[in-house]
Amino acid sequence: MSVKVLQGYMSLCRYYGWVPTWDGLRAFARGDRGRVLGGVGK
Repeated sequence: MSVKVLQGYMSLCRYYGWVPTWDGLRAFARGDRGRVLGGVGK
């Protein structure tokens, strides 16, 4: 997993006020947007 992926996930968490989790980070790295966003943007 690259640093850019981690930075992108952390930026989303800050923007939306989410609590970052390892599961969310792994899903984000896989490109599983639906799981990361929790239904936002579907």
